[in-house]
Amino acid sequence: MVSQQLKALQHEFQSEVGGGLRVEIDSFTNWAQNRKIDHLLVLKPKSLDDIQNAVRATRKLKLRIRSVGATHSWSPIYPDAGNVLMYMDQLKRHDGPQIELHERPDGHKEVTAMANVSLKDLMQFELDNKVVLPTNAVLRDTTVAGTIAPGCHGVGWDAFAISDYATRMRIVDSDGNLRTFSMDDDPDTMKAVQCSFGLFGIMYDVTIRVEPEIIAESTNEFIKVDKTFYDAENLRNIVTNNWSVEIFWWPFNSVSWLETIDTKFDRNLEADEWNPREDEVWVKLVNIPESPDLSRLEPNKTYSLLGLASFLEGLKLKKLSAINALENTPQIVPFFTKASYSYTRSRNDVTYLQELPYAIHWRENIGMIKVLDMEWAFDVKEDFSNVTRATQTVIDITRRLANEGKFPLTVAMEMRWMKYSDAYLCPSIVGNPEYGGSGHTCHLEVLAYQNTPGWESFCNEIAQEWMKIPGSRPHWAKQWEFIQGIDEHIQQVYQPTMCKFVAALDQSGVDPDGIFLNNKLQSLIFPGRQYSNRMLNVQDTKPTDKQQGRSCDIL
Repeated sequence: MVSQQLKALQHEFQSEVGGGLRVEIDSFTNWAQNRKIDHLLVLKPKSLDDIQNAVRATRKLKLRIRSVGATHSWSPIYPDAGNVLMYMDQLKRHDGPQIELHERPDGHKEVTAMANVSLKDLMQFELDNKVVLPTNAVLRDTTVAGTIAPGCHGVGWDAFAISDYATRMRIVDSDGNLRTFSMDDDPDTMKAVQCSFGLFGIMYDVTIRVEPEIIAESTNEFIKVDKTFYDAENLRNIVTNNWSVEIFWWPFNSVSWLETIDTKFDRNLEADEWNPREDEVWVKLVNIPESPDLSRLEPNKTYSLLGLASFLEGLKLKKLSAINALENTPQIVPFFTKASYSYTRSRNDVTYLQELPYAIHWRENIGMIKVLDMEWAFDVKEDFSNVTRATQTVIDITRRLANEGKFPLTVAMEMRWMKYSDAYLCPSIVGNPEYGGSGHTCHLEVLAYQNTPGWESFCNEIAQEWMKIPGSRPHWAKQWEFIQGIDEHIQQVYQPTMCKFVAALDQSGVDPDGIFLNNKLQSLIFPGRQYSNRMLNVQDTKPTDKQQGRSCDIL
């Protein structure tokens, strides 16, 4: 039931923004359906003026405002109840096209894209104009802003985080002014803006550095777990001798079909029935040939067929999810993950010569299936011991739980390697040599289908061990808030760069009243501060002593 107080606030807000922008009271559910927020003032701006009017009204009425794109984040980075949510999908640029290619004075090319441009549209623009952002997320449904703001990453041994390719941003600040930040004018501030979760304001558009078209060769290998996660030297050779490496592990894929069927009745998997080291992993490799034979370049029809195949696969998995098969009968997970691996192996035992955007966004329709996802970033030590330690933690816990008849890892474990980030709050900064990193980062994640029993307990147990690995930190957009001790851990590992972020934000003057914050981001980044918020009385929230001790404001 909507309160009279919220209805009155809706009327007041509508009066402030005028009749051109409709203000509704509604609830919000993200793509993964793990976050639901009621009693929001919801806006759908179509123009820069709409955004500016909404921001000014928000500040005048002492509310808070945050924007969303494709809503693919699992974490608590959305607005709190009683505040303002803006959907950006209808926004049009006031001074140019939605995506635009231009050349810098030094000859390098850049692409300027509106915040709501999807990665699918950006990908097509790259193909049409024979340029490429050399790293990006696999998903095509997410938006440019939604990918850059939380410090997302792609893969590539010499590729930086996606945020690091942003050279310029235009953002609407809390006064409603369209501000420009750039690496050319102020690189220190830009390192804060590049990964800022919307705390500098509402992102309007972003300019990213691109390179001339790259032709890539995509190949696949299938290797025993024993020769990867338990053989650091071999793993190191695989990763460092290829331009791009992704590794996927579906548990139980070495178990015989008969044993996976027996598990459906026995409800557990005995220790002598499954040795994880005998499982195989899928190693997806991408390399850049010096003189590619363009006669081998994959035609467009290949991608049409692959897209159709992934769509049909998505329909089948969606149907399985709809009947809650894995939730109601978790003992079928070994059969299911073995089948998933077998299907993946049969489909991917091929080599493609292709434009790099196809190699980056290699899986179409992946967003059809709602999943749960916890991901962390690790520094890649010279001996790769951090990576093998992290992966063995997942394997050990998965095996012990399987012996107890519990199967929370219903999808897979995945990892990707890359360089690092210079953005102060990007998780990939863990590999940055300036802050003690090795120069490279591994992003490791575990995934499960919706409603998987025991998922949060499984993730929490893994995270307790991962937190012991120096510098490790969660991916901001994935799941982490339910992990015991996570707030203190985040504040500890980000302490040096978080203080730089806070200093840059304060010096910019974009948001002195904290209208772009939510409760969780305030408690993490500004635990010692108090802001007045009309609906939530944030000023009554008292930080803990530990949080006060880590606040950049009192150092």
